Amino acid sequence: MDYMSEIKKLQLALSYLQDADEDISVEMVDVFLMVACEPGIAFGEVRKVTGLAQSTLSRHVSALGDYKRNRDHGAGLIESVEDPNERRRKRLFLTAKGRRVVSHICAAQLGAKVSDVELDIQTSKQYLKSARKPVSS
Repeated sequence: MDYMSEIKKLQLALSYLQDADEDISVEMVDVFLMVACEPGIAFGEVRKVTGLAQSTLSRHVSALGDYKRNRDHGAGLIESVEDPNERRRKRLFLTAKGRRVVSHICAAQLGAKVSDVELDIQTSKQYLKSARKPVSS
């Protein structure tokens, strides 16, 4: 196996995330990839898996989303959506920009063109709306 070739592919893949946000950390990459692998993952589940403090994860989600801590523009890669079944719970999804970055990462890793990511944000939102439990009287 050509390890240098694999390392260069990984470096190229990570460069797409750095293009989105030059201040991206390894923890943020981990959060982004979790959302890419499991669209709609609950904020709390990400916290459990990563072991990050709630405040740290919240900062990362904001920076990967619309705004960084200092109100600068965020990377625009993920968005947080209120769970219709439990309004306190937030679900995380890739944005269109996030899906494009995942496509580029996959293409860099696979050495092939990847046209699209399977689950888009509109489908995800429709799923959450349809999953809403009826209110019992």
